[in-house]
Amino acid sequence: MRYKPYPRYKDSGIPWLGVVPVDWKVESIKRLLSVHKGINHEKNPIVLSVTLNGIIIKDIESGEGQLANSYAHYNPVSTNNIVLNPMDLISGFVGKPPISGVVSPAYISITVPDNCDIDYYVYLLQKLYYEKILFPYGKGVSYDFRWTINNETFFNLPTLYPPLKEQLIIATYLDKTTAIIDTLIAKQAKLIELLKEKRNVVISEAVARGIDNTIPMKDSGVEWLGEIPEHWTAPQMARVLLRMEQGKSPECNNNVAELNEWGVLKTSCVNNGLYNSEANKTLPSSIEPFSQYEVKENDVIMSRASGSVNLIGSVAYVYHTRPKILLSDKIFRLHLDSSVNRIFFTYLMGSFYMRTNIKMAISGGEGMANNISKGSITKFKVALPPIEEQKRIVDS
Repeated sequence: MRYKPYPRYKDSGIPWLGVVPVDWKVESIKRLLSVHKGINHEKNPIVLSVTLNGIIIKDIESGEGQLANSYAHYNPVSTNNIVLNPMDLISGFVGKPPISGVVSPAYISITVPDNCDIDYYVYLLQKLYYEKILFPYGKGVSYDFRWTINNETFFNLPTLYPPLKEQLIIATYLDKTTAIIDTLIAKQAKLIELLKEKRNVVISEAVARGIDNTIPMKDSGVEWLGEIPEHWTAPQMARVLLRMEQGKSPECNNNVAELNEWGVLKTSCVNNGLYNSEANKTLPSSIEPFSQYEVKENDVIMSRASGSVNLIGSVAYVYHTRPKILLSDKIFRLHLDSSVNRIFFTYLMGSFYMRTNIKMAISGGEGMANNISKGSITKFKVALPPIEEQKRIVDS
């Protein structure tokens, strides 16, 4: 997208910013925007939370996240304020509250004067400052951990001050343009979901019916499975699943392990048939790792238990993995008979047919993580072509 240049520019004096239009000013944030402070008089206020996806109303009744014993010390804000989360610049957000409410006193709440357009400064702080200013001036342990900035440092940072008329023009332009882009993104997201659904249909049909529709069919003897190619078998899983190995879950640190540290897999390490070795927690150095549970390439692993039903029973083939990653007690390593192609098996377990069986076999009570047992898994019946045909289906 090409923009019409301004007639004249000047050096902003800021290396990362470079030149700016000649009639724009560069000021410290505190010269333009000020800290917003107030007193909360509401007994049951609307509590707002700053998240990666915007400023939302906190669901107090759910009991999720950090809850305060009292909201008397919280800061009242309105749609005329800007709120920033300075405690976590990795997953933080800058924005206008959607309604009036209260926010944590740990947030930076900003008052915007009449000679500044709030929408312009929301865009400026949201996009430009997060990349160019807040990270370089912030402090933290690593990019995997909290990256923070304090109020004094923030308000001493430089910011742009175009004429108010230009602020309004820029904000209006961005409102319209981003709305168009957001609409396109939503359409693309819907298309992606439809393609994912089509992909699942294709995989489910291939692993249950084969890819040659000229082959005669026979009754599988399994009601939910129906007909399968006449030369296929429908064995119980116990016939092809030699062993199900389960790891251990010691008390771990709640951060991703460095490459020289041991990590224990979380249930989210297997999602939609894909393995992610970064979904782990650091094993404390004081605990001796059970190295026999280290994940290796060519392993087939399954999520046994999770708070999300969609993750339970999810199976993935380990194409690659980082070293020193251990199975947890919520992850199975599946040892398969030589008559089963490992990648074919992951497709099979992700098919509509098997997912239906898995969801029916999931057990769990209220307030407990749902899980699936070894006994339930070994009782499943599967459609199984000869090994060479499994390879052809995988390669097709």
